[in-house]
Amino acid sequence: DLKKMEAEWEIIIENWKDTSPMFSEEGVQLLGRRLRRSARALHRNLQFQWPQHRTLVHGDLKTANIFFNEADTEVAVVDWQWCGEGVGVVDLQYLMHTSGSIEVLQAEQQILQLYHECLLANLRRFGKHDQAATYGLETMVGQYEVATLDYVRFLIGSMWGRTTPASCLANADCINQGMHKRSTAHLIWLVQKADGLLSQLEQRRGLAASELLQAPSLAAPSTMEPLSAAAASSSTAVDPIGSGAPVVAQVLSAAISLSELGGAVAREVYAKGDLRTVNKDADVAEGFDPQTEADRQVEELVVGSLRRLFPGLSVIGEEGMREFNQAAVPSPWCDEVAAWELSPELLKARLEDLTVWVDPLDGTREFVEGIPEAVTVLIGIAHRGSPVAGVIHRPWGLPSTNVDHSRHMTHGQGQTVWGALGIGVWGLRGGRGKGTAMCLPSATCNVLRVATSRSHKTAASSRAVEKVQPAEEFPHGGAGNKVLKVLEDEVDVWLFASGGTKRWDSCAGEALLRSVGGFLVSYDDGCPYDYSRDTPSQNSNAYGTPIFSAAHGCYLLS
Repeated sequence: DLKKMEAEWEIIIENWKDTSPMFSEEGVQLLGRRLRRSARALHRNLQFQWPQHRTLVHGDLKTANIFFNEADTEVAVVDWQWCGEGVGVVDLQYLMHTSGSIEVLQAEQQILQLYHECLLANLRRFGKHDQAATYGLETMVGQYEVATLDYVRFLIGSMWGRTTPASCLANADCINQGMHKRSTAHLIWLVQKADGLLSQLEQRRGLAASELLQAPSLAAPSTMEPLSAAAASSSTAVDPIGSGAPVVAQVLSAAISLSELGGAVAREVYAKGDLRTVNKDADVAEGFDPQTEADRQVEELVVGSLRRLFPGLSVIGEEGMREFNQAAVPSPWCDEVAAWELSPELLKARLEDLTVWVDPLDGTREFVEGIPEAVTVLIGIAHRGSPVAGVIHRPWGLPSTNVDHSRHMTHGQGQTVWGALGIGVWGLRGGRGKGTAMCLPSATCNVLRVATSRSHKTAASSRAVEKVQPAEEFPHGGAGNKVLKVLEDEVDVWLFASGGTKRWDSCAGEALLRSVGGFLVSYDDGCPYDYSRDTPSQNSNAYGTPIFSAAHGCYLLS
């Protein structure tokens, strides 16, 4: 609730403005906005970046909930608030910041080092030598800092408005209250600490806070006016959602939302039963290249919205529509990607350097034939011709219990998988990191599992499969669907040796594969594709022969 948060900050400023320069519009309000914009990134780091460093998290570990025996040899902890799996330093920072004196906080680095030494000793004691060998002090301190930022984000968003200097004095001896409610010095220390830690994250990418917060308002418009010719030629992002974020983060965040809205449109058309299918290309080898009402409506929504939201952005859709009546749809996930997560190259990317390739309904043939689970909405983002970010949305995805519930990855029946270079891939099903992949497992050459085309069977594709000699072959429909099979470790290779695949089929998938160490290349020369705006949409080599043809192919390896 952004209005509620803004109101909380105003109360904080009024109550604390005489205690520290941090409690001003340029201080705590600026910090609050920066933390809010980093909220999902902080969550991703805590929940998924360190899958090998998991333990049981208490959630409210303060001295009031810890009991010792008289000899100080045994400890009991009560009032568990979370009692779930997480990073152990979440509880450590909570204990430090709710129960530690100022002297304890000032000795924070020494305490962390001592804690780390004791932790490693106990890991070895219980035979966890591999974990002890890989859990360095720098890693633990990094986790601790992220947990601290997330804790301050929680406090500054909904709790501090009720805390005043007078209430701190009244609560001074209430050990069940956190120290930030009992001590003015603690509150100031915590705000300054969070400001410093967040600045460190931003500065590692060459950021300054002023670069990120140019937007005058956090409110997102509900619609945008149609573009004028002058506006459409602009090379600068208009930042319609008021995020102040880098262009790549804005476009990716909008793409995530629009893919899900597009998935909802596809489900609605499918439910009505009248797909209004036409043959858009009678010259294809199969003699029938279907286009449905869902293809047209989803392209109008996604391509039209992106063009209106980001004047000057090059957006190329499969259906080649020229007229768009759909009003722009602002992204409710405007803060999905934090600036400090992006690589330096993407951080400084300009709108004019980006090209977005959209397949509104990949797997239309399967859609028409009643196999909707193979259908995906594909949105790929290329920077200077290289795929750097992508979204694959399954309108007919998975039950919410099988997908990362905390990431809002399931809307209705859909599943959204997205990612970018340096961030990894999020929203996957299965056990790999609870919905995330930072690196694909290595394939074993003598037991390769290969995904092939369900509908494009040719002599060339059969020869290509024979050359790879897979242990298992799985025919699947849809390019995006087959990429997901690789990402979710159901297959090791996608082998396609037929004509017909275009840039909008492969851009999103290639970006996601590259984000986790996979690749998508031409079978004949091993080169990646160029996704520049002036590149022909057909995946082809210098001689004009389709890369996905009888003589050539593309295959994806982890």
